[in-house]
Amino acid sequence: MTGCNPGVIRIANAGTLPFKFRKVYKIVYYCVPLSGIIECKIQNGAYFDMKLILSDRPLPLELSDHPDVVCVDLTRLKIANCVGCFGCWTKTPGRCVIRDDAVKVYPLIAQSETVLYVSRIKYGGYDTVMKTMLERAIPVQQAFIRIVNGETHHVQRSVVPKDAVILAYGASDEEEQALFRQLIARNAHNMNFQSYRVLFCREDQVPDLVQTEVAKWGIS
Repeated sequence: MTGCNPGVIRIANAGTLPFKFRKVYKIVYYCVPLSGIIECKIQNGAYFDMKLILSDRPLPLELSDHPDVVCVDLTRLKIANCVGCFGCWTKTPGRCVIRDDAVKVYPLIAQSETVLYVSRIKYGGYDTVMKTMLERAIPVQQAFIRIVNGETHHVQRSVVPKDAVILAYGASDEEEQALFRQLIARNAHNMNFQSYRVLFCREDQVPDLVQTEVAKWGIS
């Protein structure tokens, strides 16, 4: 399958995943030609570093030979806005009450040890496509509070610590870039980033910079 065009991401029992991933698992990805769907299944076995590319635009990547990498083109998914009901904390812990494509993505966010987010910047924050998905990912956290570096933050729902790269395009000036850096620094605690880098670029530079980053994962 060519390109970052997987369409719908399907995960075995995704609707009821409790994020109990404390055991050792192997994630096996079956790329099938039907509508460009990636089938994700969990099997017992050896563990390896799962890598996730979450993008608000299609990317020219060939990943069929890299089963440890999942690329999600958010523009091809149906993801509604979070309604702020907190049902994923109080009524159905770890399970969003809105049953759209977001429920197939946030388990991938929780499980990935390496993430690359590609997003347009708007008013110093993530633009609508990425912002909507990240807001819908709150089931990966719990309602309970912990102390992190003297601050209160939500307890993670078995979220793997992550090395993150945020590739941000479209920032209008240095002030907007500074505001976005501050946002990422604050988000890092709740997203369980153990390290992160923010890269700014023009939109036409995105494909080359993505290739540069994934080359560090051994993908040419």
